[in-house]
Amino acid sequence: MLINKLTVCDLGVFEGLVQFDLAPRQIRSRVRPVVLLGGLNGAGKTTVLNAIRLAFYGRLAISAGMSQKAYEQHLLSLVHKGRQALVQPEGASVAIEFQHAVLGV
Repeated sequence: MLINKLTVCDLGVFEGLVQFDLAPRQIRSRVRPVVLLGGLNGAGKTTVLNAIRLAFYGRLAISAGMSQKAYEQHLLSLVHKGRQALVQPEGASVAIEFQHAVLGV
């Protein structure tokens, strides 16, 4: 599986709609399949990884024994809280575009 694009909206440190292009690049006829995430503390590196994990595994990404109510509270805690925003977002979203192969296709 290759993750091509991650889109988050009002999740963690990311305010509004933010898209990450994670598709492998081809440079001088060589495919570069590794994507590196870098940034200062608090820039959102862990948020990106947690968003991918949450999108694929849902509640199991947090804990197998987590109750539905605790899971919903955890999701609410992930919604971006803007310090200077007049209207705070009520929800957040994660979307992933990816390619996968089944039996070589």
